[in-house]
Amino acid sequence: MIADITGGTKMMSVAIAMACVAPKRRMQYVDMAGGLPVVLDVDPIFYQG
Repeated sequence: MIADITGGTKMMSVAIAMACVAPKRRMQYVDMAGGLPVVLDVDPIFYQG
């Protein structure tokens, strides 16, 4: 399954990125210059303060 963030708001994109932190979930957006999908793999980095 791929979540597409093309045309989304900043808040929607952040929410989808958080949902895609789980293993084997990917995001994509369509590059407006080339018209091709760009797939993003999300690797979380957790900080403890």
